[in-house]
Amino acid sequence: PKKRGPKKRKMTKARLERSKLRRQKANARERNRMHDLNAALDNLRKVVPCYSKTQKLSKIETLRLAKNYIWALSEILRSGKRPDLVSYVQTLCKGLSQPTTNLVAGCLQLNSRNFLTEQGADGAGRFHGSGGPFAMHPY
Repeated sequence: PKKRGPKKRKMTKARLERSKLRRQKANARERNRMHDLNAALDNLRKVVPCYSKTQKLSKIETLRLAKNYIWALSEILRSGKRPDLVSYVQTLCKGLSQPTTNLVAGCLQLNSRNFLTEQGADGAGRFHGSGGPFAMHPY
């Protein structure tokens, strides 16, 4: 069987050096991109609730918490009402892991056991009243 495409040229020393140099530059760009992304995530961690220097949230948990925080702030602006603490924590913790949920509840001085009994087994919030300003969002 005949191979398709251009013939592969032999790797001369000069071509090998150029190839290595291109790879090094690409690696440096990727390293800088990751440093920038990590710096941006560190800045985001500082502005969401429960910033902790000792227990850093993962990238995905940081993004989830930030999304929930934006949702919670939007609901406060929309309704013009201050939510009760349990509803606020439930909104912040939607879709977060158990350790992050415990961290958020602890930061906001809410006993996580009390908070968890307010949630159903599926994690959906059960709120008092008619949904209130913090009915859980479907995402």
